[in-house]
Amino acid sequence: MNITQQVIILSADQNDNNHERNRQLHENLKACLTDCGFTFKEATGTYKGRTEDSVVVLVNNETDIQTVKDFAFKSFNQESVLY
Repeated sequence: MNITQQVIILSADQNDNNHERNRQLHENLKACLTDCGFTFKEATGTYKGRTEDSVVVLVNNETDIQTVKDFAFKSFNQESVLY
């Protein structure tokens, strides 16, 4: 049996922000994903050598992927996502 699940991994952290501001952005990201009905798990990631709070979002199709990418790039000013 071959079971696969598409995911997209992203963060709301910004290197210039202090820990409290990044925590607020992380909470905002989770609220946006919840409001849109996405299922996600919290994770710890590393970007450019810096540890940050991340989320692993379950996506079902290209529309879901684009929605999550839009959050990352347009709403949270991220440089990259992993999917």
